[in-house]
Amino acid sequence: MHSMHHVTGRTMLTAIPEDILVYFTQRLLPNHAGSNTAAGELIAAPGSLSGTKSHLATEYELLGCIGNWDPVSQTGNPMHSMQVRNMLKGYANHATELGYQKRGAVPLTQAEMHTMLSSMFQMLIKCTDQAEQLLLTRDGLLFSILWQTCYRGFNAGGVRLENIVLPIGGSSVPYLIPNRLQQGPFCTCCQTPPKIRKEGIV
Repeated sequence: MHSMHHVTGRTMLTAIPEDILVYFTQRLLPNHAGSNTAAGELIAAPGSLSGTKSHLATEYELLGCIGNWDPVSQTGNPMHSMQVRNMLKGYANHATELGYQKRGAVPLTQAEMHTMLSSMFQMLIKCTDQAEQLLLTRDGLLFSILWQTCYRGFNAGGVRLENIVLPIGGSSVPYLIPNRLQQGPFCTCCQTPPKIRKEGIV
């Protein structure tokens, strides 16, 4: 939620449910409008909104925001608020009325994956903001791991470097965090994909 401050002027720790709704409507929905309706209009899939809500709810819990949102004391997890719940329900109904039909996910091809990572790498080398650089590096790393291991996105939070066993043995860190100048964007350096231990995977 790096752009929360740019949209609302607040950070995750100071945002209230109304700020979340502004972020969803002004940033998330327009930037994820890739699903066709019956009339040919592009909208964000309701599942994308629900998935983002679940992800952010977990991030808030990690920040110590536990339980349902209390509008009086302004404490708790703002993702677990009546405003956010009503928005997700209303948006799903709205998408259905527009003729949106849920479709199964289609796996990325290797060529598509390389194109996406190359695009992210170009963004990374042009970026001057350190926080944005870290986010791009994190996302590229996760995309690479999830694509090679076939894990779904919700498993990403449970993956740790110690869970990854290289076929040749040794530490996984040099392979998962390569030197950009020598090895290029988000590569793993191994011909054989790394294996993931089941322990510690959420």
